[in-house]
Amino acid sequence: MTVQWNDLIVRDARALTASEIRDLLKVTDRPEIISFAGGVPDPALFPLDAFRAVYDDLTQDDAAGRRSLQYSISEGLPALRHWIADDLTLSGAPRSIDNILITNGAQQGLDMLARLLLEPGREIVVEKPSYLGAMQAFSMRRPTYVGVNMDADGPVIAELDAAFAGGARVAYLAPDFQNPTGRSYTLERRLAV
Repeated sequence: MTVQWNDLIVRDARALTASEIRDLLKVTDRPEIISFAGGVPDPALFPLDAFRAVYDDLTQDDAAGRRSLQYSISEGLPALRHWIADDLTLSGAPRSIDNILITNGAQQGLDMLARLLLEPGREIVVEKPSYLGAMQAFSMRRPTYVGVNMDADGPVIAELDAAFAGGARVAYLAPDFQNPTGRSYTLERRLAV
């Protein structure tokens, strides 16, 4: 009996498309290209000597070296979570480590938020235009997008108000160096949001 693997794939997975971001990153391998896409840093800026020094320091003690290279708990290294919680508390936003979750990057965090907050048909307010990676993470949950235009100061407040008055309960907004526009909200707009 031959297994028809495509018949086993759930509807949400069948709706997935190729990652446009991954396609953009393929172009960065070409030596004649100077890419400003994909958030890829210039490798010449990597502090390799500093990385070597930290690695050498960590591995001087065999026990500490083994611990530093071992898996940690899924929430993230407790010492790092404590440090972040303490830093937030000093900044006036007190948190415990129970409020801190370390992810492998923005995409994992966006995927987790989508799983937590979105379901088919639930409205999510997004800036127009919005970060492609966020839209891909959210689309798996099949929400209804409510686009809000932006001006030089940030999202248009009247449109935000209308979106929430219409029933939206979730918003994805990027007030600093918004992707893809690079805009940052003014202080007045931040306070209005």
